[in-house]
Amino acid sequence: MSTHYRTTIGLVFPDASEIADNQKDFPIPARPQGQSDSNYYRQVQSIIQDLDDELNEVNDYIAQLSDASDKWMALRTSMTGNERLSDNTAYDEFIATTPFPRVNLPRIRGGDLFCSDLRSLLDQIECICVQMNQLNQSYDTTSFQMEIEQRLPRFVLEEIFKAKDEEANWSTDQLKDRLRNILRRREQIDSLELSA
Repeated sequence: MSTHYRTTIGLVFPDASEIADNQKDFPIPARPQGQSDSNYYRQVQSIIQDLDDELNEVNDYIAQLSDASDKWMALRTSMTGNERLSDNTAYDEFIATTPFPRVNLPRIRGGDLFCSDLRSLLDQIECICVQMNQLNQSYDTTSFQMEIEQRLPRFVLEEIFKAKDEEANWSTDQLKDRLRNILRRREQIDSLELSA
């Protein structure tokens, strides 16, 4: 069932990796003495056009990869039984041969480090969301949510999964809000314990 998505990602991945590995520079050109304003303007405009072309190409690859990945993850979520077991094998083989760049989010530890770790995670999530918005890409994807969930301790995951069960259209923003509420409650509890 997921062959189409694996094929799409497999076709786009080499070109996207090449762009990521060979990032281009677009330096502002030095202006030789005596160069006219119009010639210098044309030179700068040419560089801006090259930058725009590169950005459009990158955005196209991101859109293709994100679309195929999101649809595949949505399909995997709806699979059950033998269908899911079969796709798990295909998924593991695919990830081994086509390694996606992973978001490097911190793992949340318990105890005294919980609040600082969760605050750091929320800051990094917010930075990623801002960057995705700037690229006109959606951060509201199942794969991004799963990446975040993998970093959470069990007791937080239980609360997140309960909230997801209650909400028909769960979103990354709701996940962030729920994590902020957990952090706020935990900080309030910690401050009460310190003052007691």
